[in-house]
Amino acid sequence: MGQSTSSGCSASHHFAPVLEEVEQRFEKLEKQLGKRKFVNYTFKTLKDYIQTFLVDFRFLIMFKDMVDKLSSRLWIELKSSLHKVESAINEIGKELLFAHHTNEVSKLVQLFSGLIEKIEVLKPLIEKSCKYLLEVEDQGCCWVKNDHWDGYALKCIQGNLQTLAEKADFQLDHHVQGQIKCLLQKLNSLTIFLVTESMHQTRESDLNALGIHAGAVTVRAANLSCLCWLSVRSSELDPSTAQGITGAFSRLQHKLDPATSPELLDMILRLLEAKKSHSNRQSTIERFFVCLLDMQHNNVLRSEMVGLVRFFIEVREEHGKETEQLLPDVAAVVRQARSVEYSSSEGGVPDLVYSKLLPMIYLLTEELFSIRQLSYSRPGIKRNDDDDEYARYLWDTVEARVKLLQSHLEFLRVKLADRPQKNMQHWRLVVMLFEPVVEQLLSLKDSLNARRITNGEARNVLFKVLLRILVFKAEAYSMDLLNGDESLLVKHQIGALKSLVASMTNMPRKLIFMNLEKVHKDEILILTDIESVVREVVYLCHSFNGTVFTGGMMKECTHWLCDLTQKIKEVVERIDVPFPKIEFPKTNGLGFIGFLLIKLKGQSMRYGIGPLNCVKQQIDDILQNLTFLRSSIMKQDAKYQECKDAAYMVEFIIDSILLGNGSRWHNFSWLYRVSENIRHIRILQETECQEKTCNLEVTNAAQAVVRQISQTSTFEVNEDVVVLNDQQQMIVDRLTRGSSQREIVSIVGMPGIGKTTLANQVYYDPKVVYYFHIRAWCCVSQAYAKRDLLLGILQQIIELTDSILTMPNEDLEFMLYKQLKGKRYLITMDDLWNIGAWDDLKSSFPDDGNGSRIMITSRLEDMVLNFSLESNLLNLRPLSDGESWELLKMKIFPKEICPEELLQVGKEIARSCKGLPLSLVAIAGLLQKTDMKSDSWKKIAERSNAIIVNDPQTRCMDILELSYEHLPDYLKPCFLFFAMFQEDKEIPVRRLIWLWMAEGFIERKDSKSIEDLALDYLRDLVGRSLITVSKRRSNGGVKACRIHDMVRNVCLSKAKEEKFLGLVTGDDEPYSFFYDSDDFDDFDPSNSITYKEHRLCISVSRQQFVNSRPSGPYVRSLQFFATTDAYPRCPYNVSFISKNFKLLKVLDLEAINMGSSFADGIDSLIQLIFLAVGGDIDSIPSSLANLRNLETLLVKGLKGKKVLLPESIWRMTSLRHVHVKNNASFTLQPKVTGIGFQLKNLVSLSVPSLIFGEDADEMIRMLPNLRELSCIFSKSRGSRDYYQFPRLEKLTQLESLKIVYRGRTIKTSPFNFPLGLKKLTLINFFLRWDHISTIGSLENLEILKLLSSTFEDTRWEMKEGEFHKLKYLKLDSPNIVNWVASCDDLPNLQQLVLQKCENLKEVPIDFVRIPTLQLIEVQRCGDSVEEAIRRLQQEQFEYGIEDLKVLINH
Repeated sequence: MGQSTSSGCSASHHFAPVLEEVEQRFEKLEKQLGKRKFVNYTFKTLKDYIQTFLVDFRFLIMFKDMVDKLSSRLWIELKSSLHKVESAINEIGKELLFAHHTNEVSKLVQLFSGLIEKIEVLKPLIEKSCKYLLEVEDQGCCWVKNDHWDGYALKCIQGNLQTLAEKADFQLDHHVQGQIKCLLQKLNSLTIFLVTESMHQTRESDLNALGIHAGAVTVRAANLSCLCWLSVRSSELDPSTAQGITGAFSRLQHKLDPATSPELLDMILRLLEAKKSHSNRQSTIERFFVCLLDMQHNNVLRSEMVGLVRFFIEVREEHGKETEQLLPDVAAVVRQARSVEYSSSEGGVPDLVYSKLLPMIYLLTEELFSIRQLSYSRPGIKRNDDDDEYARYLWDTVEARVKLLQSHLEFLRVKLADRPQKNMQHWRLVVMLFEPVVEQLLSLKDSLNARRITNGEARNVLFKVLLRILVFKAEAYSMDLLNGDESLLVKHQIGALKSLVASMTNMPRKLIFMNLEKVHKDEILILTDIESVVREVVYLCHSFNGTVFTGGMMKECTHWLCDLTQKIKEVVERIDVPFPKIEFPKTNGLGFIGFLLIKLKGQSMRYGIGPLNCVKQQIDDILQNLTFLRSSIMKQDAKYQECKDAAYMVEFIIDSILLGNGSRWHNFSWLYRVSENIRHIRILQETECQEKTCNLEVTNAAQAVVRQISQTSTFEVNEDVVVLNDQQQMIVDRLTRGSSQREIVSIVGMPGIGKTTLANQVYYDPKVVYYFHIRAWCCVSQAYAKRDLLLGILQQIIELTDSILTMPNEDLEFMLYKQLKGKRYLITMDDLWNIGAWDDLKSSFPDDGNGSRIMITSRLEDMVLNFSLESNLLNLRPLSDGESWELLKMKIFPKEICPEELLQVGKEIARSCKGLPLSLVAIAGLLQKTDMKSDSWKKIAERSNAIIVNDPQTRCMDILELSYEHLPDYLKPCFLFFAMFQEDKEIPVRRLIWLWMAEGFIERKDSKSIEDLALDYLRDLVGRSLITVSKRRSNGGVKACRIHDMVRNVCLSKAKEEKFLGLVTGDDEPYSFFYDSDDFDDFDPSNSITYKEHRLCISVSRQQFVNSRPSGPYVRSLQFFATTDAYPRCPYNVSFISKNFKLLKVLDLEAINMGSSFADGIDSLIQLIFLAVGGDIDSIPSSLANLRNLETLLVKGLKGKKVLLPESIWRMTSLRHVHVKNNASFTLQPKVTGIGFQLKNLVSLSVPSLIFGEDADEMIRMLPNLRELSCIFSKSRGSRDYYQFPRLEKLTQLESLKIVYRGRTIKTSPFNFPLGLKKLTLINFFLRWDHISTIGSLENLEILKLLSSTFEDTRWEMKEGEFHKLKYLKLDSPNIVNWVASCDDLPNLQQLVLQKCENLKEVPIDFVRIPTLQLIEVQRCGDSVEEAIRRLQQEQFEYGIEDLKVLINH
């Protein structure tokens, strides 16, 4: 037994003739024995010996040939045993030659008996060697020599196996015999392929590698056969041994099958790759499928497979490293193809072709295309994006890929239409996968052609297409495993793996595979991880195919599954990140959805470029689905809250994407999931609507909402609560009569009894107004600041200059004292809670013995008696049942008679209010909004009577809560918003409305402006007696409002319950830990609190707020109110706001002095809709234009100088309201002029400072839709005294105009006003009579204020036909002496205000005959005017006019 190549076949060839002769002799002997009637025992013995010898010697020869092919290492290990076997074989061979020369039976019996004994002696050595080789096989040791192996060399051992299979008649297990035959068949096919390829210019190294692989399998088969021979001869082949040998032969078969052996397939593919000629390669591939896979029947399938293998070879030829990982996929497709071929050959229906195989071929082709296109680089690896050659390559390959994909899709769709649906699920999924890929590739092709995308961005798109294929394969293969072998021991673990893959692949279908060109670092990492785990899942699935697992292998596989499952869990956690825990408000669901829809529509028009481009499909889907839900879902539906929360989450995510806030990957993940949630809600809602035919209900609901809004728009509000006349007269008498010493008059009583209302009516009583020289009102409340009270009172007496605002408290006290000294004054201190407030102010109230009075309202009678005489104290009593009914009736039916059917139930409701006026007016507001039917009132009465409480205050709170519950949904957030404002503070209505708009509370309608709709909402709340009017405008509109303490308490309670807002005061952490705000100097910022509320109102000192550096990652609205230091003298750094509150839509920092420059970072808060700031600001940076969503900009300059607005403001096209105090200046450079820079949405502007001439005209042209304008005009230096009045008639939408001329009064050109002007205020002008005629000819003018202006003559003679719609006229400091007019000149006048008309001799007495006149107010005019007014008042009484009210204030 040598190791030379020449000896490889020596044994079989050397002994072949002798064996052939022995076999022939054996056959003759059999024939002879068959003819004899009586068989000689010796003959029979010889026959048995020869038969046994032939079988044993063939195995011996096969062992010899096998040993000759062993590797040198194995041969050396077995050397001693093999030498003995070799010597014995040679000796046996020589003795066998003797059989050729003798015919004697006895000698032959003796010869073959001896030969058999010699073989028996060798069997232990052979068995030992075979078992050793079997152990070596398990260790994976190299078996055979790496010498040249060709088809001829293989045939040597195969011949022995063939003989064994055909002629061995010993008792082999039939399974073993079958395995040997199958193995021989595969070896024969492979040998034929090798021999054929050796004749077709195949590279010798590739042939030899394939031969070595086949040889190793052949040698192993020989070893198994030898073991089987030995076992049978020793009667040791038990069932378990036979099963083991059968399994071993089966595994050897797998090694000879390209479909089950990736190693063999790889060798064959490399052999094919060596074929450089296209025709040569094509024919070799065909032979491969015909010879080795026996694919001869299904030509269509073979053609597809040939194309796939050819493409795989081409791609691996170019980019081998990237393609290696696809070899198991190719093997899987080859295996399935061979199975289909077997089904076809046996006449079966190849269902696999139509259910799985062809789609998997197409998927693999797509994956190869992706690898070829991505071969230059992977995402995140930089490459020259200007490489035109690579760009052209990408375009060409994408075009070819699209054509191929389209052909595949067409074929799949045709087959889908022809085949049973139950067998085509896989195809449908592939079609659903391919369709968006085609669209994506077409879009990519267009982008590449138009150079809208760089090469790097194109690669990112292609990489995501590749991942789409991979995750689909991972899910499909894991599903195949689950649906396959039921005996699979790790099936439950495969199921868990499949679930994780599914959760991971749900995201990529619509998220990571969108047209995202720009890939960020976090996405690169997560996408790479996804690729890694899905490839491992695919590889794991392939490893189960055709593998018979041993116990050790199964244990190893289990560990592998556990590790892979953990990896996927980690990836899924990074993809499927839980939603952030945000507490969204419970109210205003439908209103917010409407607001969001408008926002999304705006975003959809702008996302062609920018961060939202990559999620435009999700935004469109959300927009469509929410639009449907907004019109169909009802508040009582279970889906309402879910839909509302989803809408809030959508806004949070989209704004985070725009800001680059948080992980981009997380934001995209959340957006996809919330989009799917909304889609699911819509599906459920559509199903319910079909069942309930809800269209009619929706229409009715919509009409109901419209009706409610339209009713509020026409409702005239009378906000004053009627009190008993005797009580009002009693207080008036105590204020205007009695002692000349300064006295305190107090009104006390329980909350809601009407203290403030009574005090207010007394305060504005004509007798009181006339009697006192000075009147001032201040609200004290529980938490007050002495400085606030001092400045609040002074503000009503004198104008507060910067020098006054910066005074210390001691100087303010002295100034107030001086202003009051010697004058008869009335100071009202409303809502006093402790004696400290009186002690803080009393030194500023001089007692000059002139009848000055202090009027106090309080709940605490005992406290008031400490400084007020009991005789001057009025303790308000609850109303009687009769008085309660009268008040309720008057509020509901002010000018009508109560219907008879409502009398009884109305009186019952009045009694239930326990005599508390606030309860009565609140429930009146509720009743007023019903259909005025008895049944509706009875329901409210039942609700009211169900609360058995005797305490009037508790009863009042219950009624207020009932009023809240009956508010329409759109009004509830508007009402709860009042909780934002400080207690007892006056609330400017314009600011309130702008805040409502920014918060999205007002649903936009085409018929009205959003500001007018907001006013309707406010009127509705006033009409329901939940809000009170504290100041009115000259046109009767609400200028300022208040909320009662008890109503505010309901507001606060409900706001907390509904998670509407978070209110933070000095009693809350971290501020409650510090006794004084000065202690905050040592505050550790690490202890700052992070707030989770949607809206946040912080009411502490400025120092506390700034030093505490609060944060709120989810806060959308932040308002700050300073509790101390009323004038913000010290500048503060508030740059932390932009870092800690990135998602703000509303920011109110007007109470903080930012210093001379705009706060750093505010320009990064791009979601801002409302912004109010204050400080010593000189200018605003151009970066303000970053706030493209800003609608309201309020700037409070504290220096009294101009605030320079940047040129970029003309690009802020969303602006609706811009107000700068004290005034602002614009820079109008030529580059910003033009129609493209018009602020078409701006409706109110104050106070720009403009120079007469071109600047003013240019600005006017750029504000085409302005409705309100308050501005300062001045002439340029060195200009002539006569100047051109601006062409204001171009402002065709202007309704309110206020102009202050700053400088010496000079002559002007004719006025030019818009014809639609309703309100005009001119200050410090020189007015010619043609100017007055121009003003008088304004057909829609209702309000006119001429302040500090000079007429060209001291005689004003009004002309007929002018001012025919004027309702309000105010003259302040005119030079008019004689005023000639009649009632016909001002036919619709309602209010006349004369202020500082010291030169005016009289007021036209005929004004008393103006039927619409309601009020004449005279302030600090001369005695002649006051006397004229008294005569006019006397005329009023003579004419029987009782509605005219006259107020004379000294």
